[in-house]
Amino acid sequence: MNNKRVIIIDKNGKLHKPRIIFNQKGYTYIDRNINVTNLPIKVNTNCEYEKKLFMELDKYLNALRRPPFIYELDLIETVKKNCESIKIIFTSLKNKKQTEAEILLKEMLKDVTENSLFYSELNKSYAFRAIAPFENLHSSGYEAEYKKMMETDLTFFRLRIKKPENTCDISSLNDIVHLPYKKRDKASNMRFSSVGIPCLYLGVTSLVCAQECRLKSDDENEIYCSVFVPNDEGKKLKILALTFSQYLIDGIQHNNNFDDSQETAMRIKLQSDMLKLYPLLLAVSFTVTENDRKIKYEYLISQSLMKIMHNVGIDGIAYLSAQGENEFQYPQCVNLAIPAYDISDTKQFSKYCSMFEISRPVKFEKQCSTNFKSYINTVYEKYLDGSEFESFTSKVNFNGEYIYYGDTDFGKFDNYLCSLKRENFIL
Repeated sequence: MNNKRVIIIDKNGKLHKPRIIFNQKGYTYIDRNINVTNLPIKVNTNCEYEKKLFMELDKYLNALRRPPFIYELDLIETVKKNCESIKIIFTSLKNKKQTEAEILLKEMLKDVTENSLFYSELNKSYAFRAIAPFENLHSSGYEAEYKKMMETDLTFFRLRIKKPENTCDISSLNDIVHLPYKKRDKASNMRFSSVGIPCLYLGVTSLVCAQECRLKSDDENEIYCSVFVPNDEGKKLKILALTFSQYLIDGIQHNNNFDDSQETAMRIKLQSDMLKLYPLLLAVSFTVTENDRKIKYEYLISQSLMKIMHNVGIDGIAYLSAQGENEFQYPQCVNLAIPAYDISDTKQFSKYCSMFEISRPVKFEKQCSTNFKSYINTVYEKYLDGSEFESFTSKVNFNGEYIYYGDTDFGKFDNYLCSLKRENFIL
């Protein structure tokens, strides 16, 4: 008997993707969409974060308790274990039991380094170059695009805000990298860094840097920014990419192309690995709107992760900004956090600063350049393949309107920064 394609229309008249019913032994139907909550998740208080996190973990696990996922040998058990681990990790951290939480986090990350989609060198990271480094995921006909993505230098940006009453000078490389050891007590309580532990935060655009600084369009503060381009040593930094989304998970396996090929098996394995790590991604993808909090619950797990990552060979973590609307922020709103764990009285700045060529910080005055482009503006052009159709992935939500990023003031500023002379950071 041939496979049957079944069109599903629910009671509200909504048309769902076709499911394919198989007679092959062991399969009932193939529908590998997980249909869970879009990230980031926004809540108001610490209590809401805890309640919502636990609820979403349960919802996610239940979403996998159906074919075809239940037929995969260890998927459900691993997801269940990781969901429970996240709950225990959070509760332990809330109760200041750091060691207990770290043990579980290390266990969860044990298998991550075996998958290059999550763990790879910075220059080959999915977080920044999408699927270009992974030839087995390429679609035919896009060879030129993948080549451009791999051969264009990655560009990162770092931004500082200067208040009108502040008389400090922001002009040297020392002024734009992380806080020096002697000023470590001024390090803020942030998503991937905690008080007293400086971190080198970078963004793939100046826009995402401004978002992370909660910069408003009518802000009177001055903005200073630099471009960071990884050198040969920086390109080899080991990065954990927490930038995969529900859309990637659903799309990595084509529902209507199920067969017994090696490619299908590879895609199913890749999707399963993402499903196993999703509980961690979910836990660190919240925004809590209440500001007056001594402890920020949504930062507890990510901050603990930063404390143990070097023990498992991770130098930095790439993640989507939690200030955005949804997962379609990719690729313009990706952050990279690199903790300065190696600073001391005799070493004010981390070795990681020397792994980038950096331009001296300049004040944002809507400068632009027609001769230089950032990585994002080079790779994600306005139109698809030179046609008249605008590319959705090249657009961002800017002041409530989806427009081509290169046409924004920040996009133009990125190009200008890329035109500036870059220097090596001297430790």
